[in-house]
Amino acid sequence: NYQFEIRFASPMNIKSVLEHVQFDPPLVLENNNWYDRESFRMHFFGLKSSTDYRVQLLPGMVDLYGNPIRSGQTVSFRTQPQNPQAWLMMPDWAQFRAGTDEVFYTRFVNVSTATLWLYPLTVDQLNARMKNGQGILPLPAGDPLWKQTVTVEAAQDEPKLVKLSLGGPEGLALAKGFYLLGIDAPEVNRENAPYTEVRLVAVADSNLMLKVAPTEALAWITGLDDGAPLANVRVTFYDQEYNLVGEAQTGPDGLCKLSLPNRYPQSQYIQAVVDDGGHFAFADGNWGAGVSPSDYGIWEQYYESPQPEIVYVYTDRPIYRPGQPVYFKGILRKDDDLHYTLPDTRQVEVIIRSYDEEVSNQILPVSDWGTFNASFTLDPEAALGSYSIEVKYPGAQHSLGWVSFNVAEYRRPEFQVKLAAAPEDVLAGEDFSVNLKVDYYSGGGVAQADVQWTLRTEPFDFTPPAAFSRYSFADIDRDSYDYLHTPKKTDGVLAEGTGKTDDQGRLTLTLPAKLKTDASQRLVLDVTVTDFAGMAVSGWSGVIAHRSAVYPGVRFDGYIGETGKEQRIDLAALDWSGKPVAGQPVDVQVVERRWRSVQVQDERGNLSWSTSVEEIPVTEFRGVALDEHGQGSVTFTPPNGGGFKAKVTARDSRGNQGIASGMIWVAGQDFIPWRQTNNRSFQLVTDKTEYQPGETAEVLIASPFQGETYALLTVERGKVRQQEVLKLGSNSTVYRLPVTADMAPNVYLSVVVVKGIDANNPRPNYKIGMAEIKVTTGQQVLKVQVEADPPQAGPGEQVTFNVQTTGTDGQPVQAEVSLGLSDLATLSLAPPNTLPIEKGFYDRHGLRIRTAMALINSIEEYNANLADFIHDQGQASGSGG
Repeated sequence: NYQFEIRFASPMNIKSVLEHVQFDPPLVLENNNWYDRESFRMHFFGLKSSTDYRVQLLPGMVDLYGNPIRSGQTVSFRTQPQNPQAWLMMPDWAQFRAGTDEVFYTRFVNVSTATLWLYPLTVDQLNARMKNGQGILPLPAGDPLWKQTVTVEAAQDEPKLVKLSLGGPEGLALAKGFYLLGIDAPEVNRENAPYTEVRLVAVADSNLMLKVAPTEALAWITGLDDGAPLANVRVTFYDQEYNLVGEAQTGPDGLCKLSLPNRYPQSQYIQAVVDDGGHFAFADGNWGAGVSPSDYGIWEQYYESPQPEIVYVYTDRPIYRPGQPVYFKGILRKDDDLHYTLPDTRQVEVIIRSYDEEVSNQILPVSDWGTFNASFTLDPEAALGSYSIEVKYPGAQHSLGWVSFNVAEYRRPEFQVKLAAAPEDVLAGEDFSVNLKVDYYSGGGVAQADVQWTLRTEPFDFTPPAAFSRYSFADIDRDSYDYLHTPKKTDGVLAEGTGKTDDQGRLTLTLPAKLKTDASQRLVLDVTVTDFAGMAVSGWSGVIAHRSAVYPGVRFDGYIGETGKEQRIDLAALDWSGKPVAGQPVDVQVVERRWRSVQVQDERGNLSWSTSVEEIPVTEFRGVALDEHGQGSVTFTPPNGGGFKAKVTARDSRGNQGIASGMIWVAGQDFIPWRQTNNRSFQLVTDKTEYQPGETAEVLIASPFQGETYALLTVERGKVRQQEVLKLGSNSTVYRLPVTADMAPNVYLSVVVVKGIDANNPRPNYKIGMAEIKVTTGQQVLKVQVEADPPQAGPGEQVTFNVQTTGTDGQPVQAEVSLGLSDLATLSLAPPNTLPIEKGFYDRHGLRIRTAMALINSIEEYNANLADFIHDQGQASGSGG
């Protein structure tokens, strides 16, 4: 941890400095330096302690201006020994399995002697220490269960690991419960603490999994030895202040649930204790479980305070002039995890602000429909800029919702820009045209206007018609986490240019459809038109540049198969419009994607999983001719369990190639080597990316454990919506989840697999898989039709608008509606200031459930990893005496 620092008088050329500094002995770290550009200092770090160094500063260093340092210098010094250290090598909370050889390690550097001790703790004593902090409290009253002095024999600066028993020097059989383990080494600087280091320890026979939501907690109790659920176990829950919240008893599946007061975010820190005389376990909701929802591409909302009511507020337009009226409306609902009901309140307070200045405050009645509306006229001298409309209950502190709008002395645009691409779909390499028409709102074209244009690319995903929605028309590997997390790249700007409109306000641009990737792309033309008065208006249009005239598609008859059973691969070929291509020949290649996972160690001894995939050819089909409907199929029989990929290629009449692939996961009773991860995660595989209510989602639980295991499956979002304990007979189980309308727009599936001890698993273990289930919102949305009578009118004429609302079944539905009438030129000045109402109520929601596992603090797992590190590093170790 020692550093060597060189200070310079001017900013230096870093490369020249590094080339002219030599250490003897050399520094062992590869990345061993850092240059501070503010103070002109070069830092070298990683120097060993108690070591003689000779550093040569050779002549020839230059600064950024080329000025050299012509003379050299040699510096010799000896680094100091390391400071004395004494550590308990275990998690801050350590769980020991009852009835086992309860051992732990200590690590010493430059320490000759140390004393260790162990005290039992009651729940009250534990809570007192958690409230006040372990390091500043005195030891519990009375004598410890045991006290042991350790003599450390090691060379200077040599770390020494000593293995000790939690039962002390006499190997006491410890009862299940809480303990305080501590170490005191007089040579270590304790910084006024009463001891060098302490740990809270639990000796348990059970694992406690805890899921905490803003208004509830779910506990699952399983045995550490066999992983089986434990019934009739009492679980006691405590809050953030370690006050009793409540108790619950587990059922036959080892589950119990407790309602919590909605005191978010305090509910985040719920703790649970099992101590009923027969079993013991402990978990803190703040521990986590070794995985994060973001590992699966899932949006976390743990720390956002949920509101029991929400309001959707909107105005008649996003921008106004001073002196104009602002019409607004709000829709108020009680929100129970997207289950909306009418509010109980009959009034809301509406505050309008210009920056921090309050310009209006109204108390408005709430209708039987749960809505309110009003208007506010801006002062003719109103300040320009952003305004906000905030809604809350009268006298309340927190806001229910808000919307903003702008006030500006704007000039309405006098013309509009329209673009039309022809054709809208084009083969890569061909030309396409974009017809530009610039017209005054009052009528007539804008002649001789300046035009600036930019052609750029965006990603494009081919969307087939509904009949082919379960086919894959892209080449992706769905067994890789990367395809979920890797953002799509665009190629940026392809071309730029200028032009002028003709006397009718028209301009036609002819451009080549160039692609810089292997995939189809959307080409977007951005245009800005400036008239003779200097007013600029923009618009855009786009075309799809297709890599091939044919999109091959592929799907397996099911996403989940079985070993030794014939599997059908359905094939299709569509044109750009989604119409079948009759008689299209395709090639099909089937491979097994076999993951190989090994643990590797870096130069510092850190272990991680290195995972690669091998594609093993299984079979192939050449020149498969599709029928007159552009469809066909082939079959193959998987010889074993695992992931199999079918890759389909098709060429159009010009030889352009389209590629698609699909995956099937084959379940078998044999162990399948699914991909291993560097954390506690494993993969859940869903058969679709989005579901309709009434469908059934098929989910492959690709557990990494051999043999029988128990799993807790939960459906979650703002609460745990349903839970079920499964007994898995293999590591490739298919679960079928009925999809209901109240799951829209999305829910999250979580599977916690716990594994007891057997021939393949020497210690208790667990893994967690998660997946998002997206559900269409069609059943939540009304269809609104508006017809103007007459459809076109002149100034001063009356127009009648007929509005009809219907449900998903097409039948009329009674509803409250609002209409806003604005001129098109004003609306073109600013984007909408509210989300569409469907998004306002049913936008994708994040996960508010937090999962914690007692096993994350298992001393057995910690010791196993530490033992691997000791073996590979060759560190000295011994047993305490």
